[in-house]
Amino acid sequence: MGERASTVSERQLLRALTHDGCPVCDHLRNHEAEFRFWFIAERYHQRELLDALTNSLGFCVDHGELLADSPRSRSPMTSAHEVVSRRTLSRFEAGEIDRTTWSSLATCPACASFERAGDRTVSFLGHGLETSAAEYGDPGIACFPHFRSLAATVSPSLFHTLLPVQRRQFHDVRKTVRSMRENPTTATDSSLPSELETALQLTVGHDIHPSALPPPDVDPNATRDPVGDFTALLDSGDGCPVCLEVSRAWQTWLAWLLHADCDGDRLHDVLPTCREHVWGCVRYGDTDLAMAIADAASDPVARRLTRAMRLLDDDPESREDVSATLAHMDSLRRFVPRLRDDGTTRAREAIRRPIRCPVCDRMETARDRAVELLLALLEQPRFRRAFEDGYGLCLNHCSYVLARSPSPESAALLRSDEAAKVARLQWELREAQRKQAWDVRPERKGTEQRAWLRAIARFSGRYTPLPPDDAPSGER
Repeated sequence: MGERASTVSERQLLRALTHDGCPVCDHLRNHEAEFRFWFIAERYHQRELLDALTNSLGFCVDHGELLADSPRSRSPMTSAHEVVSRRTLSRFEAGEIDRTTWSSLATCPACASFERAGDRTVSFLGHGLETSAAEYGDPGIACFPHFRSLAATVSPSLFHTLLPVQRRQFHDVRKTVRSMRENPTTATDSSLPSELETALQLTVGHDIHPSALPPPDVDPNATRDPVGDFTALLDSGDGCPVCLEVSRAWQTWLAWLLHADCDGDRLHDVLPTCREHVWGCVRYGDTDLAMAIADAASDPVARRLTRAMRLLDDDPESREDVSATLAHMDSLRRFVPRLRDDGTTRAREAIRRPIRCPVCDRMETARDRAVELLLALLEQPRFRRAFEDGYGLCLNHCSYVLARSPSPESAALLRSDEAAKVARLQWELREAQRKQAWDVRPERKGTEQRAWLRAIARFSGRYTPLPPDDAPSGER
């Protein structure tokens, strides 16, 4: 028999520690491409995945965009969404899409797969480090998001070993970033300096997750009419108006950052700290902005690591004279609840405290304000007609709006309008499937061939307007 898969993975992860970067992110680098490959090849018709898609009302916007990027997704996505749209329509007819739907939505199947792979990889790394702790930090360490997971799973004795290494390595990374900001050099190309890329990777994780965030195609100084701009989206047919309003908030924020003076303006409180928005800003910005982001995003990480170290220093078990008892204490903690509330436990909790991202806050605010405005507009007959004649909402935001307890009239309109649009979509998906048959080849194919893209937008949402049906095949 061959070696256990976990043993092989542990060795691979320990070998990855011999170079800079996070070994967990490095191990997950190809996961998204593998998920897409297996979804297209065979998983799209498996009951388990179809059930998960039904329970999550489709993929998230990022994975929807990832799958829409591949022409090979057309047939699998047509098939999967025909089933999911039929089931969703049945849920509407049975009255199951209501104010409780949003709170019970399952995680996007692709996101869930990525999270499970990450948890499994962290577990393998932790198990390998129990006997090879000296290899941690030579020079590789886990990025902070994965270190948070690692800290929660390893034994207290190993945690006492890893935390000082993590803090020291991270402190060195911060010093490098600040030195680069104080002594800027003229870049010879548009790529990030390797030291800066490593700093960003260790702070928020590697840039390995798909992102549907669009470029900043707006003027940050343009005068806006918030009500007028939103009402124009209601009957435009370009897509979910809430999605487009969230996208506008992102683009405006990013455009403002790109025009800001990274040295003169006070940006610390408006720069992103989560992986998606950090890499989204870095993707469209210059090195100066990337350095400012790395400095801002690493600050709360450094504070949590410092706080955790202080809690360990206050813990009697962390002193050298009693360090030999740690293994014995590990076993006792399972049976003596009082021993769990010690410096080690508090240090783990300090590391796991969530970090606020200003850009996440802004996009959530944009969503909530758009929903409030929509519900106010739906109280007026002319805007109700505009809403019915327009695109409506993606299913994600439809369930979110219903959860906000709209008036009975507005709730009935939202459900009936969404059900009607899902019914039409399901007919188009079935028509596209029918015309794939060899015996109907004399029939001319039409706009139903793009129904799979409309299905992705309806279920997953979309940050950019839908292209017209007569757009070239390369546009979506």
